Parts: sequence; structure tokens; C-alpha cells
Amino acid sequence: FFDRVFEDADVHPMYTSPEITRQGYIDALAQSHMAIIDMPAERLALPMLSFETGNEVAKVMDMTALAADPRNKPVVAVVRGTGGGKTRALEELRFGLLQQKGLLALAYTYNAGMGISAADSAWAVRSSLSKEEQARVCYPFTVVARLACSLYGQELSAMGGCLAREVLNFDFQGWHPYSDDDVEIIRGFIVHAVRKLRAAGTTVQEVVVLADEVLKVQEDFERNFGIPPNKDITSVLRQAMLDQEIMGDLRAGLVISSLAPSPLGKTLSERGVEPVELPPLIP
Repeated sequence: FFDRVFEDADVHPMYTSPEITRQGYIDALAQSHMAIIDMPAERLALPMLSFETGNEVAKVMDMTALAADPRNKPVVAVVRGTGGGKTRALEELRFGLLQQKGLLALAYTYNAGMGISAADSAWAVRSSLSKEEQARVCYPFTVVARLACSLYGQELSAMGGCLAREVLNFDFQGWHPYSDDDVEIIRGFIVHAVRKLRAAGTTVQEVVVLADEVLKVQEDFERNFGIPPNKDITSVLRQAMLDQEIMGDLRAGLVISSLAPSPLGKTLSERGVEPVELPPLIP
């Protein structure tokens, strides 16, 4: 399905270059639509004080190397208020991870140019589906559209448009709100990305998704679909990346950030959480 949707899209050169310098990384973000931070050229040119990027990259790689497991494979996460350095930390992590041989790091956000729009909800408009089923259709496609922005360096409207045209023909027969179909949509895009890069001669042995402001979409879905606060739809992303192997020869990891914890103040999952260590104060 995704091979057909993105048949004419070219992977951004940042992912196929033998190595990328920091300035090359900043330029790539500034000249494309992959940045999860506003004004990347200006902000990433400034040093992030007291953040041990190397240590945090090593932590993410250690978690990624663990075998997939519904309980024992941790998610790497950070919760910090506005202006606390969450998104900047994820950008630093993405650059650090891209320095590792055979590792694909894709980052997306629900902020700035990747914020939730009417187009996101439009993917799930099917009269035959209940509100909960519509949300379960919509959420994984909001993730895929943003991952496509990261992989191809194109605007969300362009990637969303490609998806929207094909989703109209998507077979929802037998769709059930408690099935793993939504998980498989995200996993399917990861398979698509890895195979496309491998076909271009790029080695990919590990993939890490860095998801910024993950609870913003939860709030939007509460408004648009009536999803109750205790229904954690973002668990689909964790299941897709961490519960079971995506491909037999591929390890996967997940890093998430949020402005606030869940409405319950805790996770409903028994999965462990490895924190990203941010400086206590950002000058």
C-alpha cells in the first residue's frame, strides 16, 4: 500500500549520505520540511548547554538493541513544560543517531508545521464506522503522514494528500476497533521506509522513531471523536514499535516527548520508561 502511495517520492539525501555534518544536518532541516523545531537554522546553531547528547544517544541505542517485547522493552521519554528543551533534545538525538552506521532515525511532531489539521480527521470520515473506529483509522495515518514528511522532506499537505487519495480506496471491510490493524499501518510504513532505503543501497539495521508532543493528538481526538481521556490512543505507536519485531533483521526503538503527562498522571502500560536527562535549568 505505501509503496504505491509514495512510489514517486524520493528519500531525502540526508538518509542516503555516507555521513552528515552538523552544518549539513542544520541546512537539511532548514531547507526541507523535516524539522520538528521552529527556526532550525537559528536555534540549532546555538549550543544546548549541559545536555549530554552522547550519553543520551547511547541510552537510546541500548534500548533499541533490546528484543521486542510488550512489557520488557522500554520506551525512552521526556516530559517538560513549554520552553524546557524537549524538542531541541529530540533534534539533538536525531542528529546523534544519524551518525550511527545502519541506523535510520525519523522524527515528527504535532507542533508547528506538523500540527493537527482538518485533513487528518478527513482520512477517517466513513459513515460505516463508529466514532471510535474512525479514531482508530485516523490516528495511525496522522503518524504515517508525519513520518513521510521526515523521510521524504516534503510538506505535510503533500504527504497527507498522497495518503488521502489512496485511503479513499482503502479496504476497511472487517475493520474492528480492538484489532491490531491500526498497529499494522504504522509498522507497514516502517517496512516501506526500510525497504526503500535498502533498495537504494543504504544499510538499515535499526530504526528509531522520535515522536514529539504525542499527547497533543490525544487532546484533539477527545474533541473530534469523543475519545475519553482514559483511552490512550497513542499506545498504538508504542505497540507498533516495541511489542514485536517489525522485520526479522531489524531492531526498533521509540523516543517520545510531551508537554504534560497523561490525564491520569500515569501510564496504563506496564512497560518501563527510560528518561531523557534534560538539564534542570535552560539558560
